[in-house]
Amino acid sequence: MLEERMKGREYIVGNTFTAADVVLGGVLYLAHRVGQLGDELPTRKAYSARLMARPAAKKCYGGYPLEHRMV
Repeated sequence: MLEERMKGREYIVGNTFTAADVVLGGVLYLAHRVGQLGDELPTRKAYSARLMARPAAKKCYGGYPLEHRMV
């Protein structure tokens, strides 16, 4: 569902970063940490990378890309 929603968008609400992205970013981060996300969804993976590249995410999550924070 997220893969379809994100096609042609940078963020959940079009191309503007919003609170929805903050919430979803946290959920995706936790899902990844417990091994529930794979690499088979390239749009989701690119979205997660954009979120984790933001300064506040780097500060909060230790400055590592999502893919390097595996359990």
